[in-house]
Amino acid sequence: MIQKRTLYKGSVTGIIQLVVATLLTLFAIRIFVTYLGYDRYGVFSIITVIGNLNIFTNLGLNTALIKFISEQGKTKESDFDILVAIIILILILTPFSILLYLLGPLILKDFFNIPIELFDESIGLYKFMLIANYIILIGQLITSVIDAIQKIYITNLLQILYNLLYWGGISITALLGYSLQYVGLAITFASIIWFSFSLIAFKNLWGKIIFKDIKRNFFRILKKQLSYSIKIYLSGVINFFYEPLTKIIISKLFGVKEVGYFDIALKIRTQLWSLITKALYPLLPLIASIKEEKQIGFIVNDVEHKLLYIILPIISTIFVCTFSFVKLWLGGEVFLISISIIIVVCTYLIGSSVIPNYYYLMARRVDKTILLQFSNVAANIIFILVLYNIIGYYSVLIGFSSAIFTSLTLSLYYQNKYLKGMIFKNFVDLFKYLLILIIVTAVGYVSSILLGSDILKIIVPFVIILLLTVLLYRLFKIFSQDDFERYFEKNKRIKLILSKIFIS
Repeated sequence: MIQKRTLYKGSVTGIIQLVVATLLTLFAIRIFVTYLGYDRYGVFSIITVIGNLNIFTNLGLNTALIKFISEQGKTKESDFDILVAIIILILILTPFSILLYLLGPLILKDFFNIPIELFDESIGLYKFMLIANYIILIGQLITSVIDAIQKIYITNLLQILYNLLYWGGISITALLGYSLQYVGLAITFASIIWFSFSLIAFKNLWGKIIFKDIKRNFFRILKKQLSYSIKIYLSGVINFFYEPLTKIIISKLFGVKEVGYFDIALKIRTQLWSLITKALYPLLPLIASIKEEKQIGFIVNDVEHKLLYIILPIISTIFVCTFSFVKLWLGGEVFLISISIIIVVCTYLIGSSVIPNYYYLMARRVDKTILLQFSNVAANIIFILVLYNIIGYYSVLIGFSSAIFTSLTLSLYYQNKYLKGMIFKNFVDLFKYLLILIIVTAVGYVSSILLGSDILKIIVPFVIILLLTVLLYRLFKIFSQDDFERYFEKNKRIKLILSKIFIS
């Protein structure tokens, strides 16, 4: 079993990586829309869908490697798994990337609805994105091995490097006023550097791969991997019809500028969502290594319950402070971007509460993740197509949030069925959570109305929400001493500080 120290190290470096990524993303988007405009940002947003198209070639091999290597350790069988995964991915990815290259003009014109005046530079961006995504997909197999041997903090550090190069390159390109094709060049450069360092880390941590007997074992290993990974693959393919397809629909129905608005909301969502998933990611190899479902059930239920209370003040802060934040950050067209951020981010944060159960399903009942993804896609598309003629762009936000709540409900059903537990033990527990959320949000909103400056509208409500949340957690006895003993067993200082803050 993974040691707690390793778990914490992976979680902490994951959080640091996301904090860096968030700051870089906010800065780069501001620079991009200021110097290149919302139309070009919309074009950039929809062309990044190319990265999602490569889902069709991945076959779920990353997750399969994590599962098998976590179980097997550094063995000859694991060497075979790595080699087969890389060979198969290259054999599938290469012709697929060539096909996308040849179909580039058709995809940009007929599917992405790129404006004619931006078409030439969009082609350049598109070609560089194909190259970058090819490199990244191969590199992700390498980093999956590093994750599987419980060196997640290494991949987090590599991701920090990539984010610095990726968003830094985009910012410099935009500041210099270069066209979109140079943005693509900067992204390709970032992927090459990241891949190089990932390969070095892999060689140092894993060592030499044994090629002997690979031919004789190739099809056996392939069959083993596909029996598991094909279900992950189907889940990923279905997921393409969620966010990426939504961008294409927006471009078709409303235009590339609206794609940009929606993508900004997704970028904010991604940073917060990734912050949570990075902190929880070490749970995946942990759950994969545990044999008894009763023990998994306790971990999943307990972590989800704690997670919901951790994200409560974040949800309140986003609801109260977003308009003022966007006005200071981007200026100009504030309303649609702000509404998009509030709805997309808040619903996703609520949905993130079942990530531990999703990890369990990935490790033990991967076919159920396909149904979860399908429920997302179905609810999203149905609501958009039914409502877009009535409420326009807002149909996208309703469809997106409805999809989250649909998959959340289904995930809780599976959790209760297989792990015999729920996030909240009873109705009183749920009522207590909702009551705290309403009180904290209402007080924060009232304080925001009474203030004049946008900076004060962010800082003061945030502080009030944070303090009031702690006060109510103490009043309602949300956390116990056993909780801190469980998660901070060997760190007496953190236990003492948290106990004084949260226990009355």
